[in-house]
Amino acid sequence: MKPLNCGGWLTAVGGMVALAASSTRAADQLVWISKAPCPLVRFEAVGGAAKGKLYQFSGFYTYDALLKATTRCDAYDLATNVWQPLANIPQATTHAGQVADTDQVGSQTFWLAGGFIGDNPGPTTNAVWKYSITNNSWAAGPKLPAARAGGALVKIGRELHFFGGGFRGSDGVWVDYGTHWALDLDGGSAWRRTTLDGRLLARMPNPRNHMAGVSLDGKLYAIGGQHQQNENSGAQTEVDVYDPSTNQWTLAAPMPRPTGHITANVMVRNGRIDITSGVTTGSAEISNVIEYNPLTNTWSELPPLPEARQSPVSGAVGDQIVVTCGLHNGLQAQTWVSQPISATGRWQKGALLPSAVGEVSSGVIDNVLYVLGGDTSATMAYNLKTASWRNDLTVRPIQGDHHASTVVNRKFYLIGGLGGGSPGQVQIYDPATNSWRVGSRAPFNGGSVAIAALAGKIYISGGIVGSTTVNSAAVYDPATDAWQTIAPMPAGRNHAAGGSDGQKFFVFGGRTGGNTVSIGFDSVQIYDPATNSWTSSGQPGSTIRPLPQRRGGMGKAVFFKGEFYVMGGETTSSGTGQVSGNVYNRVDVYNPMTNTWRLETPMVTARHGIFPVLANGRILVAGGGIQAGHSASTVFEIFAR
Repeated sequence: MKPLNCGGWLTAVGGMVALAASSTRAADQLVWISKAPCPLVRFEAVGGAAKGKLYQFSGFYTYDALLKATTRCDAYDLATNVWQPLANIPQATTHAGQVADTDQVGSQTFWLAGGFIGDNPGPTTNAVWKYSITNNSWAAGPKLPAARAGGALVKIGRELHFFGGGFRGSDGVWVDYGTHWALDLDGGSAWRRTTLDGRLLARMPNPRNHMAGVSLDGKLYAIGGQHQQNENSGAQTEVDVYDPSTNQWTLAAPMPRPTGHITANVMVRNGRIDITSGVTTGSAEISNVIEYNPLTNTWSELPPLPEARQSPVSGAVGDQIVVTCGLHNGLQAQTWVSQPISATGRWQKGALLPSAVGEVSSGVIDNVLYVLGGDTSATMAYNLKTASWRNDLTVRPIQGDHHASTVVNRKFYLIGGLGGGSPGQVQIYDPATNSWRVGSRAPFNGGSVAIAALAGKIYISGGIVGSTTVNSAAVYDPATDAWQTIAPMPAGRNHAAGGSDGQKFFVFGGRTGGNTVSIGFDSVQIYDPATNSWTSSGQPGSTIRPLPQRRGGMGKAVFFKGEFYVMGGETTSSGTGQVSGNVYNRVDVYNPMTNTWRLETPMVTARHGIFPVLANGRILVAGGGIQAGHSASTVFEIFAR
């Protein structure tokens, strides 16, 4: 084999492995959106994308001493976000090679070759099945010359090629093979061991199984995989490329890390090869999504899946990646779809805060950013002109955390909170005198309330009172130090993102219950002071577009250039689009005039308990937790368009 030049080095980042010095491009800017879950949890299924849908055939639907296989098959329609059942496969089959084909008259067929039959440990098979997408029906195809499981089935031109995989005998002993067979798609009745001109088809080097197989630019790729049943130390980085014109295999740049269990997780997208998740050394399930560029013979990292997965089914529908099911802490049914970011902005890192802070409250007065919150009693200040921090200002009289804050008439208002005697309190900081005073207590003792300043008054809603979420709402007049109760929210929320466009009070997302992390809601609730009334995306017949990713912990929704920016947040470990730590780096942007959402460039550091604020055409995000629940950081990042 002829080695190609390759380079790069690896660095460990948390539970994910990252590739250093990899190139980025506009297409790398994507986020993962949770979609309709698969009707049946499973892993080790087979399938892929075709005709605008993701197809998933068979698989194991239990994960215990006896893995039970199903004959059920389903298809996910990306356009409608709907799963539909398909005709059952005649034999429950796992570990098959698979590929989709469109013949010369436009009929579309999924081919499945080899694998294991039925419940584990079922026998290795040489069966070949054809699923007609056009007719929703199954038929047998020409059998492989020998039984194989975990091999690759790839289409090139009008031929199918099957290579690699192994045979597991009744004694449990596994043998890997590099055998290579081909089948003519236009009338072939048997698999060939030779090329069309009679040469023996070159065997795949380094026999292995559970690998990825794909074709691109007239060549076949055998990627990663493992030796025998060794998931602990048998995973491979090797990438072999077969050129049918020379009947030879050559080495390409190795994968960033040894990876197996990727048979149904490889695709060609935008002229490159993408692979989602898999199992690496130590039997560790990973969330990495990697991409190979054949023009530069290099690998790069794309944004990882929200959670690690073993043996899901993935495919490319247009330029979007769809991933469903798989194994991680049990069987999973989540479906994720990559969505490109309509990014117009960029992030930069600022000077670290003097002290770590979580559950942040912030405000800007006269080119100074004031930051306080949990884990510190300090009142920190960042001078936007000198780009420097100080933390020697007067501390607030009443401690606690989960305060809401805003600025009115060059004074910083800190409202409510949890713990430390802060519930319902109003604390007012005057930078001119570096002093605090206490105002009238709010009508309800809420912590983690939504807040916005509008027409010189301060509006709050929801929050946690005691151990429950309330839907109470009120308005405070700083000029008279007086509160007035207003119409309650349609649905109580805490840890929601509040903001104003200068006319109405908007509340995005949030959660219910006590001060406990949960998945949260996607609701958008809007208060109109002119009518003292609310509208909500959750009301019957509402046309208000909900928050694209339900969650809480985003802090303030910043109104910037006619749009609301909803940043970060947290969730549980249920797999709803978060990154490592169960926090979000996503930035969702809502235009109230067009009632539309778009995605912006993600935060550099995913966080919750933040309080973004606007100053001089930039959004400042200081502190916040980098793990769901109680955590704090000194991170300071700045967004600009």
